[in-house]
Amino acid sequence: MYRVLIVDDEEPVLESYGFILESGVDGFSLAGKARSGYEAIKLVYELKPDVVFMDINMPGIDGLDTIAELHDKFPDTVFVLSTAYERFDLARRAIPLGVSEYLVKPVSRKTFVSTLGAIREKLDARMRATPAASPVLEVSAEERFIKEAL
Repeated sequence: MYRVLIVDDEEPVLESYGFILESGVDGFSLAGKARSGYEAIKLVYELKPDVVFMDINMPGIDGLDTIAELHDKFPDTVFVLSTAYERFDLARRAIPLGVSEYLVKPVSRKTFVSTLGAIREKLDARMRATPAASPVLEVSAEERFIKEAL
């Protein structure tokens, strides 16, 4: 089951996306909700979601700057922009950050679910391509975790 974090400063969007996930989208569960970029950064470190739906225009740090902060540290996380702005300059800023999708609000249930379906295919393919972890890799992951924690 892939875990989804929703980041938006608008409560109706958080509730809508959360409801869709909680009502059942095959292979996905709601990991959490954040109302700002700073809260999103904190939750990504804590929850390590597989997918993050990110608004762009939020108070404090915006969505693109938040993704820029997280992109290198969590390269396997799939970021989806969900914004009311259909602007080429924003999309162009998102490309080097590896943003998977750019959704323009309001996002219908059908679009939300189909976007997750496409993401599931990518994540499943990535899982199939990644060899099973060996004990040597597990030790490396533990060492990496301890170094990051310190």
